[in-house]
Amino acid sequence: MRPPDGGFQGCVRIVTTVPPSLGELRPILSKLENDKDKEIFGLVSKRWLRLQSTERKELAARAGPHMLQKMAARCLKVLNLQHCKGISDKGMMSVGGLSSLQSLNVSYCKKLMDKGLSAVAEGLLKALSKNCPNLQELGLQGCTSGTDCGLAVLVSGCRWIHFLDINKCSNLGDSGISNVSEACSSSLKTLKLLDCFRVGNESILSLARFCKNLESFIIGGCRDICDKSIKSLATSCGSRLKNLHVDWC
Repeated sequence: MRPPDGGFQGCVRIVTTVPPSLGELRPILSKLENDKDKEIFGLVSKRWLRLQSTERKELAARAGPHMLQKMAARCLKVLNLQHCKGISDKGMMSVGGLSSLQSLNVSYCKKLMDKGLSAVAEGLLKALSKNCPNLQELGLQGCTSGTDCGLAVLVSGCRWIHFLDINKCSNLGDSGISNVSEACSSSLKTLKLLDCFRVGNESILSLARFCKNLESFIIGGCRDICDKSIKSLATSCGSRLKNLHVDWC
């Protein structure tokens, strides 16, 4: 949203913890129902102001793109850009510089759906690998420009991914999935592989070998999968595998 003065309206979600020394003041602050009263109490002392700051969940700011980028890099943990069509190459690269990011959804972003723009997808995955070591959730559904090499680069730096949606990423195959299963072996819990027709038994056997904590596995449209590999995965994960969806394989 662009305000009249040409700045940008942004919202950053903040997660904070309360130091023990301030815990005794929280019950008092909670009895103040009026936000204006809380603001006034924040002027009484630095301790009150600090406690008031921990109560904030979101920060709305009117600022230029550079200021918002600095704020987001320090605070932003969850970013959903699903179906966004107007993000430029530069904007997509900036996403990969958000060092606090834990959850990112860029499913069906136009810049990642064009096979002729593989450099954009590769650049994003490389930036995430370098700058976002705490990334846990990634949605890449419909990213047809992504490659096995890009996926390998991603998990070389992001080894704590527990949710990965690469449905309809038709360029990905066994090499990429095998790299994911090995690099994220202890963390991966949900993997979605619908319409990834290049994925075969090698991927399933790799998941069976490394990803013992897998809880949800969805695969479809992969004609090179056989019963033996699926059985191996189910046996390896045991009762931890709560959702196994196999369609048109």
